[in-house]
Amino acid sequence: QANAWYEEIHMCPKCKGTGKSGDKECYVCRGEGRAPLVRVKDRPTVVMEMPNGYKWVELTTEAHFKREGSLMNHCVATSHGYGDHYYSLRDADNVPHVTVEVSGKTPGEMVTRQVKGNSNRKPDREYQPYIKPFLKKMGIRLEGNRDYVD
Repeated sequence: QANAWYEEIHMCPKCKGTGKSGDKECYVCRGEGRAPLVRVKDRPTVVMEMPNGYKWVELTTEAHFKREGSLMNHCVATSHGYGDHYYSLRDADNVPHVTVEVSGKTPGEMVTRQVKGNSNRKPDREYQPYIKPFLKKMGIRLEGNRDYVD
């Protein structure tokens, strides 16, 4: 299979391995500096390339959802098969930073249900510039979590 691959994440995507977020313990890795080992056999489809190596991918398989939920610390891991569309903003190292849940089937009818950063928080400021251009290109109206998008 041409796109079969395995990925191992060793460093925490939030604190970059330091175990700290400012002067506090990192909430993602709980101060350990490493993320859980996550293996994925199939790469999600890239739906939009962004500047600086970022990209939006569509989550479609159970493995995609489990990896996303594990690394983002939210319940998307249990959302496979619910019929909505799910997208993830990934950096050049394929680490997720924003998860978007969309309902509807065609551009113009599609709306956001959720736009979440790590641990269901508002996406960090550095990822905000990637959200609106993605929604516009995909024909998705911003409805759910409006206050999470600048």
